[in-house]
Amino acid sequence: MKKHLYRYILTAFAGTMLFAAAADAQRTVRPTPAPPKPPVSPPKITALGSVFGSRSAAEDSELSIAVAPKTNIKLCIGEASLKVNGWARSEIRVFVRGGVKFQFRVLERDKTSDLPSWVWVSRAGNASGSECISADEIEMDVPIDSVLTIDGRVTDVVIDSITRTEVKIVEGNILMRNISGGIKATTYQGNLLVENSRGAVSLESTTGHIAAVGVESGQAGDVFRAKTASGAITIREAAYRQMEINSISGSLAYDGKLTPGGMYSFKTSNGSILMTLPEDISARFNASYGFGSFQTAFPITITQKTDVPGSRTFVGTFGKGEASVTLQTVRGSIGLAKKE
Repeated sequence: MKKHLYRYILTAFAGTMLFAAAADAQRTVRPTPAPPKPPVSPPKITALGSVFGSRSAAEDSELSIAVAPKTNIKLCIGEASLKVNGWARSEIRVFVRGGVKFQFRVLERDKTSDLPSWVWVSRAGNASGSECISADEIEMDVPIDSVLTIDGRVTDVVIDSITRTEVKIVEGNILMRNISGGIKATTYQGNLLVENSRGAVSLESTTGHIAAVGVESGQAGDVFRAKTASGAITIREAAYRQMEINSISGSLAYDGKLTPGGMYSFKTSNGSILMTLPEDISARFNASYGFGSFQTAFPITITQKTDVPGSRTFVGTFGKGEASVTLQTVRGSIGLAKKE
C-alpha cells in the first residue's frame, strides 16, 4: 500500500508541474531552463531502532473516540504511509495496518461538554521510550473542523478536507487538499503539493519540488510562502495579497492574480522565473537578472535600468503600478506572459 500511495502522490505532483512546461512551450516568452537536478529518491524504509521503536509485534488495530468541535489532534510517525480524511462526524477513527498498538491520550477536555478537545494519538505502552507509531499504513478519519499536527521521520502523507494542518517530516512527500484554514508543511527530503486550499500557507523543502494549485487567502493578512533549497516551485490559480517564493537552485513559475496593494517576491539563485498574468494587471516591477535575460508580453514603462553583465536590473510599471513585484535571479531568465 505504501508503494501505491507514493505513486499516487507523484502522479498528482507530476500533473501539476506539467503546467509550467506546457505554458513555456506554447508562448514566445521562454526563459532558459535551469540545469536539471537529480530526482528525489523515494523514501527508504530504514531500521529506526530504539529511536522510534521496533515493529516486531506488528498487527492491525482500530480505535475511535468522540470529540468536541474544533478538536486539536497530535500524531507522531516513525515510519508509515498516512492518509487523513475529514468527515462530518464529531469522532476520530484511526486504523493501523501492520503496526504497533496505539492509544488515544486526552490532553484537554471541553469545559462545556467534557468531550476531548485535544487528543494525542500515540504508541500504546511506551515500552520503547517513543510516542511515535510505526506501521505499514495509517488511515485516519477526523472531523472537518479539526486541527492536525504531525511530526514524522519516514512517511508519505495525504491530508484531505480539514480546517488546518501543520506537518513536519524528515523524509517523504506531502499532499494536502481542501484545507480551509491554513497550512504549514516541511519535508527535508521530498515534494510538497497543495490543492484547492485557503488561508496562510508556509511550505518548505530542502531537497524537493513544491507545487500549489487553486490557493487563496482566507482573511486579511494571510501570506503564501514557499521555499526550497533544491527544486522548482510552481503556483497556479493563486490569489494572495502577499507572496514570498524562494529557491536556491530551481526555476519558479507563477500563474495567478496580482492584487492592488499586494507585495510579491520571487527569488532564485540558479533558475528562471516565468509569470503568467491577466491583461488587466496594474503593477510595479523591480527585476534583477545578473547573467540572464528579460522578455515581456506587456508594454512596461521602464523608469530605471542597468545593463552590465552580472548586474542587469530594471524598474518599470504597467498600468497604475498598484501591486509591487520583485523578481530576482542570478543565473536564469525572467519572462512575463499574458494569460490566454
